[in-house]
Amino acid sequence: MLRTTILFLSVLLLCIIATLPAVQAQKMTLAPKNKGTYDDWHPTYNDTITFTVTVSGLNAAEISKGELRFDFEKVSKWKGVCMNEGSGTKADLFFRYSDQTVSTAPQWNQWSKDKVEAVAKWQASDNLDSFTIDMTVRCEDYGAFGILRVKLYDNVSLII
Repeated sequence: MLRTTILFLSVLLLCIIATLPAVQAQKMTLAPKNKGTYDDWHPTYNDTITFTVTVSGLNAAEISKGELRFDFEKVSKWKGVCMNEGSGTKADLFFRYSDQTVSTAPQWNQWSKDKVEAVAKWQASDNLDSFTIDMTVRCEDYGAFGILRVKLYDNVSLII
């Protein structure tokens, strides 16, 4: 009886394990495109710096759509430009669509005004298991600061 119970539980466990989806390891890196430029970069008016995002370990067969969402955390909003000209207090770091490099996939959602968030999307037909995309950040003020964040979504659920 005990042997039969153990055998039954072993078969049941094997069936459960066999029905679980395979775990796919996703990896994402965000780094300055040019380390030397980043180390020497001092935010100035109307200046840019580019970062590269590399994503790997996606299972393209299981992803019907995906997206990268870029935004800033704790971005400075100094008064005016150069802290002494003008009175506006918009974010000192932002994304401008014309600064971005157009790629086949993922593709940038187009936007017309400067934004503090940006999205790049892809579809299942793009068949992406891995990709690299550049994101250019524009600075509006001397001494600007902020934390650039990127989040990876597949089928509209957060992965990383």
